[in-house]
Amino acid sequence: MFLLHKTGLYRRIIVSKLLGFRRVRMVKIERVLVPVDFSVHSREAVKAAMEIKRNFEAKLIFHHVFDITELLGLGWTVYGESLEGEAVTRMEDDSKKELDRFINEMEIPTDEVDLLVSRGKPFVEIVRVARDEKVDMVVMGTHGRKGIELLLLGSNAEKVVRKAPCSVMTIRHREDHPPRPFPANTILVPTDFSLTSERAMSMAINIAAACSGKIILMHVFSDFKIGEAVNWTSYVSTPISEAEIGDEIVKRAYEELDTFVGKFPVGDVKVETRVVEDRPYEGIVSMAQEENANLIVMGTHGRTGISHLLMGSTAEKVVRTALCPVLTVKPRNYIFEMP
Repeated sequence: MFLLHKTGLYRRIIVSKLLGFRRVRMVKIERVLVPVDFSVHSREAVKAAMEIKRNFEAKLIFHHVFDITELLGLGWTVYGESLEGEAVTRMEDDSKKELDRFINEMEIPTDEVDLLVSRGKPFVEIVRVARDEKVDMVVMGTHGRKGIELLLLGSNAEKVVRKAPCSVMTIRHREDHPPRPFPANTILVPTDFSLTSERAMSMAINIAAACSGKIILMHVFSDFKIGEAVNWTSYVSTPISEAEIGDEIVKRAYEELDTFVGKFPVGDVKVETRVVEDRPYEGIVSMAQEENANLIVMGTHGRTGISHLLMGSTAEKVVRTALCPVLTVKPRNYIFEMP
């Protein structure tokens, strides 16, 4: 297996505007939806959303979803169907009061944000409101009130990442790890040079510029690529070693990273490049920890076009395991479907 050595692979580049490259249109952040279930995880999400509001003057919509079907299954039916409407009205009123109290506790002026309460399945309502309100981003916690939600395949956060018509920032709270503050002064952007990762880079530049942060742009390749290349050497007259192939992959990856950065008006934002051999999601999570990144920004679709709807995709695994917030970005031509 080809092993990468850190010496010689880490380079800092400050990129000015380059001529002759296709420019990428920058992604806006104007309207942000913040689902709230009153847990410590949603508190962290609210804090991050307020920083986004401060840096981008974005409009915030705080949204709480109540689901009466769970209560009906726990014995509410003893009151009879005729009382269901009354129960819904009471739950809606209580939810509005609790949302008001939650916002006041966090010292957020209610006249500066929109408050919304709706009834239904949480992830369905979050996706619906994101569509109806034409938001640019959803900011939410990875866990819910039940605490163990992240461990269950198909949690609300994962479903929103899959189905939302916009970018989704997931915030993780763990008692055994100190919080990673937002705004981000170090943003990790994994890229496979796809159009979706271009949109992720655009979003990262906007955030880095607003927060006076830097970007670490990384490309991960696996030893599978080296193995494929070694198989091809049987067709050439001059044998090529695995080390030589690995060195060439690294060299070309850095060249492509430089070309990739040249597509963006980065201005004064500092960009560092990394090339790593690893399993994609493990390399991303490890790099985020090593660099003490405050935020990971990545696309939900890869270069192959395979949808993030596939179970166990790189983006979902990063959302599940990264300690810092993760911002997943949809492709421009993403086809939205209600869950």
